[in-house]
Amino acid sequence: MDDVSYEIRSVFDVKRMGVSPKNITAGLTFALAEIDVSELGHFAKRDGWLTIENAVELEDSEEEDEE
Repeated sequence: MDDVSYEIRSVFDVKRMGVSPKNITAGLTFALAEIDVSELGHFAKRDGWLTIENAVELEDSEEEDEE
């Protein structure tokens, strides 16, 4: 891992999550208005920490459409 420390504080949706014996991976979707896209490049394909301060489950939009 690089010696440089990067931090991004933002809200995101988890679109994909994978677990294997060696790795935990996740696909995160950020609102473009909320984040500097160039900052995300520091995290691509690298090891690091993801600290989650709050998590909520969103309602399924298909269920909302049926009502």
